[in-house]
Amino acid sequence: RSRGVTLATRRGSPIVAPASGTILFAGPFRGYDGVVIIDHGRGWRSVLVNVGSTAAKGSKVGIGERLGTALGPVEVQLQHRGTPVSAAIIAGSSALLSKARQSG
Repeated sequence: RSRGVTLATRRGSPIVAPASGTILFAGPFRGYDGVVIIDHGRGWRSVLVNVGSTAAKGSKVGIGERLGTALGPVEVQLQHRGTPVSAAIIAGSSALLSKARQSG
């Protein structure tokens, strides 16, 4: 069951980081040929499913930086402290993933 947004990407399409962070995992996982997990700090993580990537665990990635290529339709999940968060938040407020201090 999907817990994110599935993008109708074509195999070979470039995939970029949705926000800056540290690569926690990149490679095959269970029944998937490619999974990339990015830690954005403060409990936030992005999980990209169906992405081929050679990113090394622990490497830093900037927002919009190329991660790899689509292996077909790509699923993007957002998690906060391990709990899936509505994908609507991705479109509505990228400031939540920012490492800058928020006021208010």
